[in-house]
Amino acid sequence: MKIKQSFSEIVSFSLKENILININGNITELDGKKIGEINDARKSFKLNSDEIIILDSLNKPFYLFSGNLLIQNQRISTVTDKYFLTYSKKPRRYAIFDKQQMNCLFEANSSFGDVVLNDLIFSYNSGIIYCYNILSGEYILQFNLSNVEDKISSIIEFSGIHKNTLVCTLENGGVLGVDIDKAEQVFYFSNAQLRSGLYQKEEDSPIFIGLKHWTYLELNAETGELIKKVDLQPQLKVLGDIPKESPCWLSINTTKYENNLIYFFADKNYVGVFDIEKTEIIDFHQFNFLDKKTTLKSGAESLQIKGNEIYCLDTNNDLHILETTPLAQSSSSCRKE
Repeated sequence: MKIKQSFSEIVSFSLKENILININGNITELDGKKIGEINDARKSFKLNSDEIIILDSLNKPFYLFSGNLLIQNQRISTVTDKYFLTYSKKPRRYAIFDKQQMNCLFEANSSFGDVVLNDLIFSYNSGIIYCYNILSGEYILQFNLSNVEDKISSIIEFSGIHKNTLVCTLENGGVLGVDIDKAEQVFYFSNAQLRSGLYQKEEDSPIFIGLKHWTYLELNAETGELIKKVDLQPQLKVLGDIPKESPCWLSINTTKYENNLIYFFADKNYVGVFDIEKTEIIDFHQFNFLDKKTTLKSGAESLQIKGNEIYCLDTNNDLHILETTPLAQSSSSCRKE
């Protein structure tokens, strides 16, 4: 893996929208062509095929080309392909909008939640999982974590849905499956050792895969079977030149899953590629930043993939494009360049 190109003074970027947002509010395409300017711009999303929306640091939404507000007195918390969720502080109101029709579907004085999976919104509060059905406008699930055999303090991530089973990761490193219709536990893996970073392998697939910390995991949400659990400490020790007898201080944090590969950030500014079929780290690069305080920026939006290119943002607002080694040329895992 090698660095192909770098851009400076970048606040955020979106390969999906073909947008770079500069720290001074300039908004360009990836090739550098300026397409707009919004003061305090932070994020972007497409409203439809023609309209691009820019969020400022307060999550206020602006049309890119006109600079006008999309919605008055509201801020956007969540965006999906079909919906976006908004909130206002004075008065405190929450709303669900249809993204294509731009009409408000529901409003309430309390939050519907922040995680949207298909047409369902999930939230967690005071030990209870809630599910709101956008199509019916009703809450259809309340599941108390006290029903699980272990003492669980909180949900970390709502990972996905297979049929009626919600899959989520827990603070204790466990993975829980909940029947949305029956409000019953389907499965619980207490020793999964994966607090987040779990993905549905393919759309409508019962197989979920995850890479985090020192663990790779595969499970079947339909059968409740733990298919595979791989300890990655031996590979990470090779990556970090850590003696076999020493504790492994190198762990995986931010991940992104695409096309049977999991791309990741790890401690000490490593970027890597993990092949889920081989269960091996097949390519990697370590950044040696001049400013030792600079690190790779956490969060999935800071790690994006386009073909064999990895785009990653650091805390110094530099965007780096890395070119991965073609898989056909990969002769061994954790190889040094």
